[in-house]
Amino acid sequence: MSLLPKESIKSLTESVGLTYTLSDDICAALASDVEFRLREITQEAVKFMRHSKREILSTDDVNAALRLRNVETLYGYSSSSPGSEPLRFRRVMGAKDLFYLQDRLIDFNELLKAPLPKVPRDISLSTHWLAIEGVQPAIPQNPTPADIQKKKSLAEANKKQKTDTTDANAIPAPTITTEVRPIVKHVLSKELQLYFEKIVQAIKGTNVELLEAALNSLVHDPSLHQLLPYFTQFISDEVTQNLQKLPYLLRLMKMARATLESEYLYADFYLHQLMPPIITCVVARSLCEHPSENHWELREFSANLLALVCKKIRINLPIFTTTYHKNTLRSVPRRIQIFNNTLWCHCWHACTWSLLRGNIIATQHSKLLQHIFGS
Repeated sequence: MSLLPKESIKSLTESVGLTYTLSDDICAALASDVEFRLREITQEAVKFMRHSKREILSTDDVNAALRLRNVETLYGYSSSSPGSEPLRFRRVMGAKDLFYLQDRLIDFNELLKAPLPKVPRDISLSTHWLAIEGVQPAIPQNPTPADIQKKKSLAEANKKQKTDTTDANAIPAPTITTEVRPIVKHVLSKELQLYFEKIVQAIKGTNVELLEAALNSLVHDPSLHQLLPYFTQFISDEVTQNLQKLPYLLRLMKMARATLESEYLYADFYLHQLMPPIITCVVARSLCEHPSENHWELREFSANLLALVCKKIRINLPIFTTTYHKNTLRSVPRRIQIFNNTLWCHCWHACTWSLLRGNIIATQHSKLLQHIFGS
């Protein structure tokens, strides 16, 4: 037995324009189904009310329950809109169970005299560079250095304040040895990690075809700029740890040359990591386990690589070439008497070769001769 009377169902059918009269059995079945749906929507609305930490059920809760059931919401009934008035139902004259809402009368003169609302801003898109080759451009969209410093100072002050508060309220505890691990701010994708591992395997291996493919990939493949610091660090560490392995050092220098020849890798910011291993392969005392091995090939290849560095960045850093010549001159033996010492003959040869391959200018050429033969 439904709580909704049959007369309410008949009144609703008449309000929607049905011309025929429903039987009592059909009205009873429809009343039971309507009651079930009303209970279901009411229960869902009560859940929304409780989750909103409220004790009064609103029309917004009912609309949320209707949307949850994929039912069209009730338009015109809102309790959260500003200026909303309480709903006042009026009984239809001549009908016992039929009600309606009386609309508010609006004066057109008042409506025309009312101020216009603000025009919303048009939707627009704009692009700007966050960073170019690791350098943040000074544009209005990016924070200024003063803003960054201000944020850092504020963060340090908050951190210090929290530390002082914690130290004041903390209870002394026994000393525990803990290991603090650095936070990795730069996270590589799995594809780049796999690519780096394959390049390292090719450099460390003995397969010539695989090595050539890896070097060709470094020169011509784009989107490898995230791996450049890892490549330079790898070259620096491996040269330091394998100074007696001549074939491996030559493969490392080929890898360094591939990174410098690539059009997609901007190696100028990592010369502080690349130059030491390259110069080491030029002027180091011993680069092989046995003196009969052809270490001259490695020295000349590294000297040519130094010349490539000078040629590539002479436009961006003109002072670099002069500094490079001065530092290389310091490695040349002081006088021609050093030729008697066979351990340093290769050093003199490598330094001279690197200076000549680096397009040494006339003034540096005179300094070289003066440095070797004395004033």
